[in-house]
Parts: sequence; C-alpha cells; structure tokens
Amino acid sequence: MGRVTRVAIGTIALAVAFLVQQVEWPGVFLNYNTPIPDWHTEQCTTIDVPEACEDLVLHAPSQSAFFACGSPARRTKWFPPMGIYKQFTASQDVIYHYDIKVLAITAVQL
Repeated sequence: MGRVTRVAIGTIALAVAFLVQQVEWPGVFLNYNTPIPDWHTEQCTTIDVPEACEDLVLHAPSQSAFFACGSPARRTKWFPPMGIYKQFTASQDVIYHYDIKVLAITAVQL
C-alpha cells in the first residue's frame, strides 16, 4: 500500500470518526491569565480530600472514582517529567476510592 493510499485511508477514518463523534476535539485551554468561564456549576459540591491528587479514574458502572494523592512537599523532590529525582525513598502516595452515590472517600489498602 502506497503512502498516498495510507494517508487517504487515515483521513477518511478520521472524518468518519469525527462524524460519528468518536473523536473529541480539545475544548477550553486555560493558562495563568485566562478567566475561568461559567461552566454552570450550581449543582457541584466540594469534597475534602488529601492534597496533590491526580490520575483520576472514573468507573461508571459502580459510580466510583479512584485517584492517587500524595504530599505536595514530596512532589517537589520527585517529579520525573521535570528531571527532579532528589528523593529516593519508596512512594508514600495513597490511592483513594470515592463513592459518588454516598459522597464518601476511603483509602484503598493495597
């Protein structure tokens, strides 16, 4: 298969995926000076969780969310994307389970 054929097939596949809404295009890009838009958050609630949480995974069938939380101070000593490898101790991050139905957070014991 030639290069032009592969490009044409890829373009057609992308167009079909876009038309059936299988591809999501980036929405809003925020930076430091961007005002926060009104996202109609009247029904949102805040929850008290540990700091420095990331890697949220939503499990829709059980209406649960899982996320990893750590210490902001430790994150300044170990952050591979920035080439910071100052802390060589084992990770002390904790995985949390958030039950969306009852709004409860519990630490997951591994």
